[in-house]
Amino acid sequence: MGNLMNEEVKTAWQSDNGNGTYTNPILNADYPDIAAIRVGNDFYMVSSTFVSFPSIPVMHSKDLVNWEIIGYVTADLNGTGKSYTLTNSFEDYGHGCWAPTITYRNGVYYVGIYQAQGKFILCTATNPAGPYTKTVFNQGFHDPALFLDDDGTGYIISEANDVKISKLSGDYKSVVNSRVSTRIEGVTGKYLVEGTHVIKKNGYYYIFRNSTPPESYTYCLRSKNIYGPYEMRILLNGPRIPGGSQIHQGGPIDTPTGEWWFYVFQDGNGLGRRDILVPMQWQNDWPVIGDPSTIKNVAIAGKSYPMGSVPITYRKPDVGASYPVRTIPDSDDFNSTVLGVQWQWNHYPDNSKWSLSERPGYLRLRAKQANNLWRASNTLTQRVQGPDCQGTIELDTANMADGDQAGLCLLNIPYGSIGVVKSAGVKKIVANINAKEDAQGVITNGPVLRSNIVYLRADANLLTDKAVFSYSTDNITYTQLGGQLNMPFDLGFFQGDKFGIYNFNTASAGGYVDVSWFRFASSKRKAAGMADASAKEDMLETSMAVSASGGDAAINLAAQKQLIRGFGGINHPAWIGDLTAAQRETAFGNGNNQLGFTVLRIYIDENRNNWSRELATAKKAKEKGAILFASPWNPPSNMAETFTRDGVTGQKRLRYDKYAAYAQHLNDFVSFMKNNGVELYAISVQNEPDYAHTWTWWTPTELLNFMKNYAGSINCRVIAPESFSYMKNMSDPILNDSKALANMDILGAHLYGTPESGFSYPLFKQKGANKELWMTEVYYPNSNNNSADLWPEALEVSYHIHNAMVLGDFQTYVWWYIRRQYGPMKEDGTISKRGYNMAHFSKFVRPGYVRVDADRNPANGVYVSAYKGDNKAVIVAINKNATAVSQKFTFQNGTGGSVSSWITDGSRNLAAGSGYRVSGNSFTAQLPARSVTTFVTDLS
Repeated sequence: MGNLMNEEVKTAWQSDNGNGTYTNPILNADYPDIAAIRVGNDFYMVSSTFVSFPSIPVMHSKDLVNWEIIGYVTADLNGTGKSYTLTNSFEDYGHGCWAPTITYRNGVYYVGIYQAQGKFILCTATNPAGPYTKTVFNQGFHDPALFLDDDGTGYIISEANDVKISKLSGDYKSVVNSRVSTRIEGVTGKYLVEGTHVIKKNGYYYIFRNSTPPESYTYCLRSKNIYGPYEMRILLNGPRIPGGSQIHQGGPIDTPTGEWWFYVFQDGNGLGRRDILVPMQWQNDWPVIGDPSTIKNVAIAGKSYPMGSVPITYRKPDVGASYPVRTIPDSDDFNSTVLGVQWQWNHYPDNSKWSLSERPGYLRLRAKQANNLWRASNTLTQRVQGPDCQGTIELDTANMADGDQAGLCLLNIPYGSIGVVKSAGVKKIVANINAKEDAQGVITNGPVLRSNIVYLRADANLLTDKAVFSYSTDNITYTQLGGQLNMPFDLGFFQGDKFGIYNFNTASAGGYVDVSWFRFASSKRKAAGMADASAKEDMLETSMAVSASGGDAAINLAAQKQLIRGFGGINHPAWIGDLTAAQRETAFGNGNNQLGFTVLRIYIDENRNNWSRELATAKKAKEKGAILFASPWNPPSNMAETFTRDGVTGQKRLRYDKYAAYAQHLNDFVSFMKNNGVELYAISVQNEPDYAHTWTWWTPTELLNFMKNYAGSINCRVIAPESFSYMKNMSDPILNDSKALANMDILGAHLYGTPESGFSYPLFKQKGANKELWMTEVYYPNSNNNSADLWPEALEVSYHIHNAMVLGDFQTYVWWYIRRQYGPMKEDGTISKRGYNMAHFSKFVRPGYVRVDADRNPANGVYVSAYKGDNKAVIVAINKNATAVSQKFTFQNGTGGSVSSWITDGSRNLAAGSGYRVSGNSFTAQLPARSVTTFVTDLS
């Protein structure tokens, strides 16, 4: 999946199609050995986790399709006689927690765990999310089902082949007696038949089991007596759907409306075992599984059994109500003091060696001694997800010690990793591919890491079961290191591949690393061979008439946030030619088919003889009411010198004896523009001083010196530092120095590659009173040729602006080139899809407006920001879903009247939408699929 980022990047697989149908699998990740129950209108499911801790996730759903993790059953297996602490002489990847079982009675949830090669553990709780109390039995039960009969009598039905019935004591804490009621070995040969599930219906006890490949049949036994004798039928013949091999081993569950469904899992390779939902019916007190329209009699070993096909896309279960889409988290900014529910440690963690609080906003991992990654404690893991996925981390290596190895891996047999190895004071990027347990894989040495921050990435294709690893120093350009990782399913590991974040030292206890974030991405392709189902799904999306319902979005008109200066871009005649007269009108006019830009950025040429090139567009922008600021890339040549930076010769910097002259150079530009009728609002010290490969570098210390001792002489508002990726190491020194801060009027930032978690700047909020905060350059999501009209990719522009305004509190949003094949205006001067997305803000949120508080994300895939000014309220709502959403907006501390709307979606460009009326401080509007809508109302 090396080209994932060239596709439409989305979050993880979502089974719910948003139109009343779902697409199998319901969970496209490694959740094997599932067992589920219904309690009232709620469904709960548990799954095997082997040697990942905490163990046994408890998942919750309201509709059997959308699942979320609400807790874990246990953090350890203490008391069972087994320890799972990794050492150089002990590891146990294939055992641990196998095949859990769950049931409920009289307000108590019971989860039973088969500790492989050990004991049975019964865990109880009054809240399904926990905490659970453990009772350890003095014996084990293979693949058990805990069954509580109508009179409360408890049984464990277990083992492989033998159907062993163990009656429990009244408190369920011990076994009274056990006996084998029958034996089943498979009708076509002697195979393991395991994975027990039990229900009781209409006086019959039903036991469900599955034979292992190559047979792979789902068996059902029924009897009026729990001890038998049992009749037997085959319900499924190990079918396959694209993306995996056999479907098997599960059980039935009913809905509050009386429907029945059968949950199973499907074997994969690197993915592990994913979960499938199949419709089920009853015929003559026997379950029949499969799409009802496909039921037919199938002959197996001389007998005929009714069964249907496993659907790929099918209608969702009828549960009596509609519920919102839920997903299991994946990306993480590590902003909480507790780990997200998606994370599990490989074996027992050493809790003294990791922290989420020592450096808030980061995961800190301290290195313990280990011979290799296979033996390394405190590797933090989460499941890969199909059909393909990408994991990326930002790693701060400043505090690594010699011998430390830290990075990102895909853990399995074999495993692969990419990380930083420190030796003799030198840090090098290294890949280790196809390592097997303690055996080293293919080592590929990358470059020396000359900075502290590095970005590491793993791309996993679960259709081809191959993965590759890459690194970056700017989070933009990634370089693959090493070959392809093979991703089989290995019975020594017993799980699918897992993303892992690790740090260990091969010699002794070492230093530590800080992980700023983990980013998950997926192209969200449907699996190969599912073209027909995908086409059907696309048609359903297109013909959708029913909208999903979003949560109430509250707009608090009294809760004022930042003052808005405006939206715009740069004109750069020195590099791509000047805007034409017509294009200036399009950019800065605010009529029909105009962008309404109110900010213009201009270029300060190092040669003052070229300054006049900026005047024509600058004057027109000023005439239209825009504010202007200017940025330099280089000082005049007589003020610059070359030096060697990180081993690269011929790099450029401002001479230390020319700082005063450079300040005067900037003053001269301010005066030139003013004398020609264009007064600048602000001037920048340097464009991207931290990414100056072809212009002028500044270190944080050099920039601080200039801001502290020279910037005060500039006769204009001063912008600094305009760092490439909003790197706080460039601006922190200015904020922390009172004199430098006094000379900075505007903190400017570029958002190339900046994660959402990096948009907020607590130090600026603390120190930057009376200073402005501007986003002064970006293109997003890419600069691909002729990408400006791609849809829904262009919708990411409005989403990025939304995050800049809401998460970053920026007062401006300034695009790179106004006119470019990937810009808001295409080369022919017409407005692009990206431009219309910008116009939803720039045309309506005018200079002097104030952002007010609004529910940022009132529904899955819906994002809202709100503004007020000129006695108007403006709401910009983005719907990233593939289906329409009915969204309610409620005003607080004020209200509106009639509401006008403008819509951009796949077929419309800032088109007039429906009108609405505020009633009782609220109105409800339809947000079309994959759209941005701006609402405007007069305040009353």
